[in-house]
Order: sequence, then structure tokens, then C-alpha cells
Amino acid sequence: MSGLQNYGDGGVFLSVADGKLVRSFKEKNDNTEERITKTGKLVHEQKFDFIVGKFTDLQTRENEYGKQYILTVIAEGKKFLINISYSSRYATSLLKCLPNLDIEKEVKLQPWAMIDKNDPTKKVTGITLWQDGEKIAPLYTRDTPHGLPQMVQVKLKGKMVWDSTDMDAFLENASMKLFKNEPAKPVKWEENWASKINDKEKFTTVTLKKTEQDDDGFIGIDGEAKF
Repeated sequence: MSGLQNYGDGGVFLSVADGKLVRSFKEKNDNTEERITKTGKLVHEQKFDFIVGKFTDLQTRENEYGKQYILTVIAEGKKFLINISYSSRYATSLLKCLPNLDIEKEVKLQPWAMIDKNDPTKKVTGITLWQDGEKIAPLYTRDTPHGLPQMVQVKLKGKMVWDSTDMDAFLENASMKLFKNEPAKPVKWEENWASKINDKEKFTTVTLKKTEQDDDGFIGIDGEAKF
């Protein structure tokens, strides 16, 4: 089910889509945009460029859409739970950088999406991280894989496709160790709508600091964003 959900002792549930952090609501409010999904469903969403906070936990869960990562971020004392599709480019780019982070310090997380310069019909997506004013480079690269398995081509229904199964498993295991989650355990969710989600006084207000345009061409949000 799309939308705000309760989690344990509370938290704001965000997803990653179209290069943005997205919070969904059951009903529209002054901060939401309407969108029709591929299945014809009307949804109400509020979008954000980035979030700054400390990464405190990483877990996985299974739902009707498949396996998902749940990244917990504490921003100004509030808990945010970011849902990222398990085998997506968003997840891969994030997990490749995690070992180079100091998880005791705050991190800026910004999803992005752009048109593929080699194929205008496709999009290239990912997540970029910054810490102490520096962009975090991935530990695992093509030139220095550090043991990371590469994708392999397999035949599926008569067509050759790229299979990332071994790479995904390696990144999951390595990332879980950073948060002392070994073996990985699924997240338990309560599928209830939060009460009064359209009550402005109940919104969590987080100040997102403005940043200058960086090498990727992204500019951060200026002022306060109401989650």
C-alpha cells in the first residue's frame, strides 16, 4: 500500500522515485502533488531533493513489490525511514559508498535521475552522498572491485539479460555488517495509516540547508521542508 505508515515507535516513511525523496499521503494537502499511477490510482505526494542526518540502521523487508531496503535516518532528532528497491540503481549506488562513510557523522543523501546521454528514451538514476562537505566516492568500482562480483549475462526466455544476483547479495552482506545487522533480518511493518496526516501542526519540520550547485547540477532545498 502506498502512503504513510506506522513503524515501531514512529517515523516518517519516504520512498525514492524519479530522483526525489517522496512522501505519500492518503489525502491531498497544501504541500502535495497529484499523480496517476500506472494502475490508474490517484496518489498524493510531497517531494524533496535531499535529507541530512545520521544513518542509524539498514534492514530489508519483503512486500508485494519484492525485496526492499529500509534505511533509517535521524534528522534533527526525528526518524525517517527511506524505502529503496533492493536491486535498483538507487540501492547499488548507495551501498557501494557506505563503507567510505563515517556513520557516526551526519550525511547528506540526494537521489538523482537524468536522461541517458547514449539513449534519450532511458533514465540513469542513483544516490549521491556527501559528508563533511565532500562527495563520497564508492569503495567498489570496476577498476578496484574489492571482491564485488560483477553482473553476468544469462539467458532468460530466449533473451540474454544481465543478472546482478551475486553482486546484490555481496553488497547486502557487506552493508549489514556496517550496522551490525548480521544476518539481515526483515523489518516488521504495521500497515495502518497514521492519524491526522493532514493536520499541519502534526507535521515534522526539518530544516534542509541550501547548497550551491554541485558538479552533478543539483541544488538543494532552501529553508524548511514540512515532512
